[in-house]
Amino acid sequence: MSQPILKASLLAVAFAAAATLSASALASHHGDKPPRGDRDMFERVDSNDDGFISKDEHAAGIAEMTAKMNERFTDMDANSDGKVSKDEAREHHKAMREERRERREEWRDKHD
Repeated sequence: MSQPILKASLLAVAFAAAATLSASALASHHGDKPPRGDRDMFERVDSNDDGFISKDEHAAGIAEMTAKMNERFTDMDANSDGKVSKDEAREHHKAMREERRERREEWRDKHD
């Protein structure tokens, strides 16, 4: 794998890990523990639950993460100019933190 592709893949995994605190966090949580994000990365990629990640599952996982990253970029690009400024990124992350806070509060309200 070439360096740029490897770096892009690792960056995709890092961003996807950060993106796991999304709306799917509540849907994927089990038991009486508060939502902490999506399932473990290995479990997400091991789509047939056989305890292994095949080459095809890995490729599908990278494609899913890339799609999520592209969606996140579009969300961050507030003025739709095809670029994300520091201010746009900062505001987007601020809004994400607020959404996570609200989800935690909703969960706590249901489980108190």
